Amino acid sequence: MNRFVFTRLPQGEVIAYDLCASQLVAEITDYSIWLVDAHRRDAKTIGQQVGHIARFWVYLRERGNSLISVSDEFLRKYMDRELIRVRSNSRSRGSERAAKSTVNQKLSAILNWLLWLQSTGRCHDRMIGPRGCRVTASPGKRVRELIHWAPGQGISSALFFRDAGTSGSIPQASREMYEGTLAELERMTGWNYIAERDKIFLDVATTAGFRRGSICSLTVDQFDAQRIRRTTAATMALKPAAQKFKYEDEYQVDTLLMLRVLDFIEGPRASLLAELGLERSAIANNGHVFLSATTGQAMSDRAMTARISRAMRNAGARKGMAIHAHRGLFAAEATQLVMEQRLQLGMDTSVESVAFQVAPMMGHKNPQSQFRYTAAQQGRIGRQILAEQMKSSSNAMKD
Repeated sequence: MNRFVFTRLPQGEVIAYDLCASQLVAEITDYSIWLVDAHRRDAKTIGQQVGHIARFWVYLRERGNSLISVSDEFLRKYMDRELIRVRSNSRSRGSERAAKSTVNQKLSAILNWLLWLQSTGRCHDRMIGPRGCRVTASPGKRVRELIHWAPGQGISSALFFRDAGTSGSIPQASREMYEGTLAELERMTGWNYIAERDKIFLDVATTAGFRRGSICSLTVDQFDAQRIRRTTAATMALKPAAQKFKYEDEYQVDTLLMLRVLDFIEGPRASLLAELGLERSAIANNGHVFLSATTGQAMSDRAMTARISRAMRNAGARKGMAIHAHRGLFAAEATQLVMEQRLQLGMDTSVESVAFQVAPMMGHKNPQSQFRYTAAQQGRIGRQILAEQMKSSSNAMKD
């Protein structure tokens, strides 16, 4: 990519610059700005989408092609090339279905970009569409009734790999994995600030189900000592500053978890600031909860992920599992609790009804986003019940 420079700005905009032509690549730069203005997406998501487009742009230009050259055949060749590259990536989990899913995400970004270019008159009007166009694509199932089909609303194409999917199961840590990871965090660093910080971070992911960015965004002023210690409620409201799609949802979090975080703030965290000479700084009163042990600055998402992932790997986690798997544990346990409660009350326990109740706990606006978690957990519960029944039958026959 030496010919092109792509600079990402904090909100997700990408400034694309062609060094040879000494000019901005407006087709990419303007699209990134439109994504920020038109969609409630976080900077990372927008940056990832535009990154896929930028890579395709380089592929296009390095072969001396222009947008007019893009076609179904051209995109298929690009996808085959990208599939080989994804398979060979050292971070690949070795799953063909997962690799194809990754390439499908790249194609989706490109198709939506082409649709935007066409809708804004930046390419010819037969570039992309259901019939008679160079690239064949149509609105997704959920938006086919819309009069105006816009980028980001859903897109369908025969170019997508149909046998794509995840690695085969929803990333979910077990309770045993959680306990093992806690033990590894202690073993890796001993009884000090770092160990306590990392264990509390893991606790929040497992007990509240927050994403790593939301956990890193928590601040001291959200944990008022008097309010937390005086309450008799089982849960308390907590609103992370950083949420996916820039949501501003408030969650009900276990009061015991709030107390653990407060104890960490008043104990190990306060001791660290004293050692660093920062006990009277703004960091002490309203700074982030999770701080670097060397600088006192807020920990980044990646830094925390790296620490937790290392402990999980030492505890026996498979490749690809990270802190998000403990959010999966929260989802599984929340689903099981809701199912048990609904069974006791004689209520419907279908995937749809359970997902509708669990979705807000996970920060999902659309209950359909929760369906795969719920269906997978119901399958696990079903297999567990069947195994217990078979064991009981076997014991009865022996007796």
